Order: sequence, then C-alpha cells, then structure tokens
Amino acid sequence: MAFWRLYDHSVWATKNREPRLRPQVEERLYGYIVCKAAELGVCVHAVDGWLDHVHLIVSIPPAASVAGVLRLVLQATQRNAIRRIATGSRGGTTEAAKRFVAC
Repeated sequence: MAFWRLYDHSVWATKNREPRLRPQVEERLYGYIVCKAAELGVCVHAVDGWLDHVHLIVSIPPAASVAGVLRLVLQATQRNAIRRIATGSRGGTTEAAKRFVAC
C-alpha cells in the first residue's frame, strides 16, 4: 500500500461575513463537520474559526477530488444548519466529534 498525505487548508466565511458563529453554535458545527468528513473518508486534523469564518485542515485521499469533498462537506453543513434553525433543534455532539481527530 502506498503512502500518501495531501493536506488542504480551507476557510469558509459566513454570508456577508456576518458574525453568526457564536460559541454555543461552534461546538455543534465543528462536530458535524468532523463527522461528515469522516463519512467521506477524510481525516480532519483541525477545525476552528471565529465569529465569521471557519478554518478546516484535512487530509483527503488521492482517489477523491479536493473540490468535490469540500463541496460535499460544506453543503451538508449548510443543510444541517438550516434544518436546525427551521426546527429549533439544539442537537449535540458526541465525544468522538471534537476539534481534533487522530488519523
């Protein structure tokens, strides 16, 4: 088996850079990003951010396109956030879905 490691550092901003990522939202958002990335076979090294943006550092398998994987993670995160807002759900994260994941 060949050794590979492709690192990608992506930054996503909120619409119009509005400060929407409050501390009470951050943990759930980051946990969801980590879980969705894991479903796609992506190793998340770090996820963090500020009120108006998120930084994501990942390793993506060579068989997957960087743009495709990041698009899927971002779309799923947006759908999840919209669904939570529409239903008023607070949700939660598991212990495994934290800011840093060992790969």
